[in-house]
Formats: sequence, structure tokens, C-alpha cells
Amino acid sequence: GALKGDNMIKYGKILKMQEKDNPSPFCRASYLISNVGDMVKCYGRMLRFPDDAHIYQKEMELAMGDVIMQCRLIQVENNIEETEPDKELWDSIEGNCITTMYHAAILIDLLERENRSGFEIDGDMKTIETETTLIIDNAASTCKQLGTDFNTIQHLGFIHTIERFEEFERRGWG
Repeated sequence: GALKGDNMIKYGKILKMQEKDNPSPFCRASYLISNVGDMVKCYGRMLRFPDDAHIYQKEMELAMGDVIMQCRLIQVENNIEETEPDKELWDSIEGNCITTMYHAAILIDLLERENRSGFEIDGDMKTIETETTLIIDNAASTCKQLGTDFNTIQHLGFIHTIERFEEFERRGWG
């Protein structure tokens, strides 16, 4: 797992070096929204189908790892320091899911507005930092509520993203 402070694994920097092309900020944010949707969908299925909740929890954890990695890549692309989560935001997984969707939607809007304008919008870099940090904090809080370790889920997302890069290469997608 990741380590505290300066010894923390900089997953975003490692992934950025592995990624063959740089998608637009809108594409990056669309991946984030898709991963958040998968996470929320799996949690809904955990509630709806309690006999299979353990299966959907594993799928939710993978999606949450992907959410964390997209945030890490957004941080690197915007020169934002990758940090450990530092607070718990909600006492329910439902609350974490809702706020993660909310902050991901804000983030996609900020990234696209910056992309369209071609320059940093005053104050938005701090907001991009705030939104990615809040999403990661929500993931850490959700991990705690699920009884799983944040660093394990973050590493799972890292491995899954590397596997996707390898799949893209095999398919000739760059």
C-alpha cells in the first residue's frame, strides 16, 4: 500500500509515465464519471441483492480503485500534489456515493471549462485540487465503512489501470 508523507507511492506520476497518449480533460473526467457510476451501481446491487453482496462489493472496490486512479491522474495533470486522504466525510456509504457523484460532476465541469478557454481560470486550480481531494476522502471513508483498507483499494486501482493500458496497447489504441 501507499505510505505516509514523502514516502507515499505517487501512483498518478507512475501512471502518467505509462500512459501512451494524453486524453483531453473532458475524456479524463468522463472516465472518472463512468467509474463513479460503476461504483454506485455496484453498491445499489449490494443493497438489492444481499445474497450476492460480497460479489458486488468486490466489483465496487475495483470501481472505487479506478475512481482514485483517475483522480490521481487529474492531480498530476494539474500539478497538484498527491496526498493521503485526511478526513472522513460521511457516516454512510450512501452519503459517500452521492457526494462522490456531486464532486465528480463539478470536476468534469471545471476541467472542460479550462479546456475550452485554453488557460487556467482564476481559482479553479484550487477547486480542482479540492474536488479531487474530496473524492479521495470519500473513497477512504467508504473503504472504512466496507471494512477494507484504502491503500489496498488504491493499489488495486493502480494495477487495474496498468492492465487497461496493456490492453489498449494490444488492441493498437496507443
